[in-house]
Amino acid sequence: MNIGDKILELRKKKGITQEQLGDLLGVARQTISKWELNETSPNLEQTKNLAKILEVNIEEITSGDNLKKEEKQNDFFKIVINVLKIIFLIVIIVVIVLISYIYFKDYFLVQPKSTGMEIKCTYDNTEYYYEAWVNSKEENKITNFYTNDKNLNINTSKYRGIEELLDYVRNYVKEKGGYCGITHEG
Repeated sequence: MNIGDKILELRKKKGITQEQLGDLLGVARQTISKWELNETSPNLEQTKNLAKILEVNIEEITSGDNLKKEEKQNDFFKIVINVLKIIFLIVIIVVIVLISYIYFKDYFLVQPKSTGMEIKCTYDNTEYYYEAWVNSKEENKITNFYTNDKNLNINTSKYRGIEELLDYVRNYVKEKGGYCGITHEG
């Protein structure tokens, strides 16, 4: 119970009106009304006089004030708890975003693991395809070489990249009286 409710209760117990209490304290009836509505509170001197008039201890009038302080403390703790909940939620969201980034970054930042070139050549009235691939990190190291030309036997380790290997293939086909046409990169 707050101080205003306590004044109202004790005044009614005593059987006096707001106007009578105001006259006894030397304040207007509206002042008593504001106290009872908890719009304002009596000062220390007025509270002492109230206790005398209402024939109670000053603590009996002000004991509700302690409850008011407790209510304010409870309100403060509720605010602190709500702020902590919001902070916790933000931390959870940040952790989820970071984990998602770490887990999916390779998916969204995909770099090709290898690149390749293909050429189409013709000799002896037959079409041949020559395809070479290199690792993206080691562009000079040929990782794969495919062809449907069974006559060509190549050791890819002696070539320093796709262009050098395919230049060899072009010269090979030219020596056989053929030609190379379409080149595809991928």
